Amino acid sequence: MSFVDHSNVTRCSLHLPLYNASQACELVRTTFTCGLFVHFVNHLQIAFCSFHLPFVSVYALISFLLLLAIFGMSYTLAEYFFMPNFVTLMDIFPLTKFAFSYLFFGISFFVPYYLSIWRSCVDKVEHLSAVQFSRMTGDLMRHFVTGVMVLCIRGYRVDGVNIWSSLVFILLGFGYLIAVTSKQYDVHENTHQDIYLLKFRVIIFLFVFSMVSVVVFVVSHTNFWRLNPPKDYAPEDYSNLESDAEVLGRYSKRRQLKRCKIWWRTVNGFRNTKGAQSCLGILLIPFYFLAAHLIPVLAVDRPLCGWNKYVNCFSLVIFPFLCMPLGIGPEAWLLLVVICWLSSVLVFMSTHSLRQPDYVWPYALLGLSLSSLALRYLIQEVENLTWQFVSFRFDVMPDLVALMCFGLGDIFCEVIILWHLIQRKFFDAAFGVVMSMVTYGILLALPLLLWHGCYNSNTHIIVTGPTETCIQFLFLMFGSSLFHVSMSGYEFRMSLFLYLLAVTVVYMTFQWMTYHFWVHSFATLHNV
Repeated sequence: MSFVDHSNVTRCSLHLPLYNASQACELVRTTFTCGLFVHFVNHLQIAFCSFHLPFVSVYALISFLLLLAIFGMSYTLAEYFFMPNFVTLMDIFPLTKFAFSYLFFGISFFVPYYLSIWRSCVDKVEHLSAVQFSRMTGDLMRHFVTGVMVLCIRGYRVDGVNIWSSLVFILLGFGYLIAVTSKQYDVHENTHQDIYLLKFRVIIFLFVFSMVSVVVFVVSHTNFWRLNPPKDYAPEDYSNLESDAEVLGRYSKRRQLKRCKIWWRTVNGFRNTKGAQSCLGILLIPFYFLAAHLIPVLAVDRPLCGWNKYVNCFSLVIFPFLCMPLGIGPEAWLLLVVICWLSSVLVFMSTHSLRQPDYVWPYALLGLSLSSLALRYLIQEVENLTWQFVSFRFDVMPDLVALMCFGLGDIFCEVIILWHLIQRKFFDAAFGVVMSMVTYGILLALPLLLWHGCYNSNTHIIVTGPTETCIQFLFLMFGSSLFHVSMSGYEFRMSLFLYLLAVTVVYMTFQWMTYHFWVHSFATLHNV
């Protein structure tokens, strides 16, 4: 087959010497790929056109400091906002920990990415739509390798049925994904046959994923009640409750607490981040104080299980505005505003600040959604900084940048989340997180490519040569990991860690040699 060729793409790189900031600014303004991943801030344009920085090294230092700040904020959101709400929901829902993580982690972590409009698929020029698929393929490798390595460091014995069913489903889905994305589709407006075929395959992905999710839910729900049979409780006596408790809920008011005390326990970053390093915690306190007013955190170790009436009401008010960068239509956004604002009014009228509501899962879900949105925006800025610096400083093909340099924010958040679950002894949940990230990435890849317009009259095939190399290594990693764990008594051991590390080093070395044109990518026919 023939692959998309990015060698002739107009790249945003210093391949010619630039002697002053004006020349660098002209390059940034006139080259389309310089702003390909800009979501909020065009750092190159600000650095060389607004501040006229004389040296690229100064821009590199500023980018590094910005990355450190973004990673610090991501750590705060993932550790102290995302995970407490996720664990609260895990304890409430009648599912096993593996099934809950497998089904709901991908939804909570990736939905903002699936809903957002990615620019390279909107601007149908120079075959840049293929960069989106390169990014997805690289993310699959990063999520799988990082997650499995973290499990191997700590040591974990997985259930045989879970790992075989998960990885076999991943291998089959990934194989079918490669088969359908490698085909050349005729997507001109006057031709409908291939468009219908592409949409039919998207429906197959969604249908299979829905059926698997239903089966996992039913089996997990049955096993949960089998292992935790319902107990016969004595009838509850409500005679000692206050008169308005029959309307507002079964929990009585906690008059020993004060509203100001609940608020301070909510926003007190020094106390709530005491598990972090002292220096890091002090630096993150201002950001925590701001985020705590916007994102509710439902946790059992806080007064009223983390319930704060005014924070929840305010979160419902600002939720539609945080969704605006996703690119949803005006009608859908107005409907979201009406629903959220009406819900905020109902919560304000039907709850009391000193009484815990009967059901806390809607508020935990709200906090999970808000923290996921904020994390996704920070991860996008990490990608933007990475893309602009690597593309500007080095003459690298776009697909290689997406394959090798992206995903730093995702990996950082994944490690934090997995380590948080491992510290709580939730090993099944940690394994479910890894499988969820890979499964969602595979099963929702083709629907995302079609929805965002990556298939167009200019790009019939979206697989590049370096992406094909990553695909071959992914099959090797998936299959070898499955058999390695099976032969090791279903244990994640350090031998698997060393194997994946060796394969990853070989892969990175091969792609580095491809960058220098010392070798050619896998399955590439080259005429001498």
